[in-house]
Amino acid sequence: MFKSNCCPIIFVAALVVVMLGVLDSSVCLGVTGARVRVTQIKASNDGDDSVDLALGDLGLRLKRKYRYRNFKLFGSSTRSVGQGQSTTYALANGMILKVKLLSVEKDTVKLSISFVKGDKALNSFTAGVRNGATFLTSIPWNRDLLILAIRVMLPVGPMP
Repeated sequence: MFKSNCCPIIFVAALVVVMLGVLDSSVCLGVTGARVRVTQIKASNDGDDSVDLALGDLGLRLKRKYRYRNFKLFGSSTRSVGQGQSTTYALANGMILKVKLLSVEKDTVKLSISFVKGDKALNSFTAGVRNGATFLTSIPWNRDLLILAIRVMLPVGPMP
């Protein structure tokens, strides 16, 4: 039987590499995309103070962040997007929201976000969003405000 003092060292080194891979789920699971949910909320000063009950805890966050009296849920849509790919969402104000997944690193997704009217991008920016987190952005809508709650959800395995 062959005996060597280097075997325990190689075994420990291999175990460390495997554990690092498990800790970095995006590498371990081959994550190359994410699901992006966009929730549209109209913020207005018309009428009484109210928050749409369907907004749940998000309603409290909106009241703290935005100086409007009422918040109404307009809808929500979830799409899967692969790394380097884009998806679009039709917005209640007639614009298009374009979301491009730039990268997935550990539990953070880097997105390029653009508000498009016709064939012209009106506002573009990049945001890093952690898995499961909700990022808020907004755009004027006549006298009101269209708020978008963008939530990123990494899959538990490779994207289909």
